[in-house]
Amino acid sequence: AHSCKGAGEWCRISDQPICTATIAQPPAAPELVYATPRALTFSFAGVEDESIVGYEVRRHEGWAGGWRRPSQPLRFDRQSLAVRVTSENRWVVTMAPLQSNTNYAFQLRGLAANGSITKWSAKSEAMSTLESAA
Repeated sequence: AHSCKGAGEWCRISDQPICTATIAQPPAAPELVYATPRALTFSFAGVEDESIVGYEVRRHEGWAGGWRRPSQPLRFDRQSLAVRVTSENRWVVTMAPLQSNTNYAFQLRGLAANGSITKWSAKSEAMSTLESAA
């Protein structure tokens, strides 16, 4: 394979199944709502496409010099315990447990009933858990 950065070999980074992207727009980047020492609550506008029935979120943990590799995606839908969906289709999601006093960035993608997915959203602004009282 050849790219603008030179020659190289292609390889799969994970063992997840290959999915076909849908033509639905990716969700907007999540925005911070509330922080505690062990959890972050964020919200985002749901995709205006009725075929999207849920989402996946992956987190990037901050470290000196940048971000670590993204976590394995976590699936959620309207029935998930840490999820609330408003009448305006605004999704409010709590991610826990997380490390205290740590920066995170999140990305989302939509999941369609037929198994296809949207592209990943833009990475959120950095969100920080609070310092624990201990």
